[in-house]
Amino acid sequence: MGRGALATQVPAKEPTSQKARRLIDEPASLSSIERLLDEVGRRLRKPKEIDLLEAFDPSCVIFIETPTDRDEVLAKLALLVRQQGWVESAEEFLELVRDRERSVSTGIGLGVAIPHAKLPPLAKFFVAVAILRGEGVAWNAIDDQPVRLVFLIGGPEQRTMDHLKLLSQVTSAVRKEPVRSAMLQADGPQKILEILKEL
Repeated sequence: MGRGALATQVPAKEPTSQKARRLIDEPASLSSIERLLDEVGRRLRKPKEIDLLEAFDPSCVIFIETPTDRDEVLAKLALLVRQQGWVESAEEFLELVRDRERSVSTGIGLGVAIPHAKLPPLAKFFVAVAILRGEGVAWNAIDDQPVRLVFLIGGPEQRTMDHLKLLSQVTSAVRKEPVRSAMLQADGPQKILEILKEL
């Protein structure tokens, strides 16, 4: 007898769709139906993996020609996401973002800042972008350089891991000098979208 015949045969896991069809075609116990429904429910409740491109909203891109300081930039971004319906109160969201800045600066260096906040009512993540013309503004960044690119992130309070994943995706993208350079030279929101699609 060959070695293959002696090996323990492990049956392949039956896909949920096949389970459903089998239960329809054949008699099934109540417990097996309950197990199937429980599995389907878990899959439906599982949040979709967060993605920067899906979270980015082209209508939430602002070009600021003569920015004065960090507070002005944050206020304009908060107002923009309020106007686009992402948050109910620009003031409440702005205060959460400012609280974060007072705790730890979101200036990550390389002329980039990623302010962020979480709100319980939010069901989805969003990413807004501000392109600052000229020399940029002071942000108390880790390299003490002025900021010219700002990515504002908002999302559900309970999805901490997805929040961190989105922060990581933005950070990875802007570490590439060609990406930063292209964004600074962009002439409109659609160009920013094209750049993100190429990542």
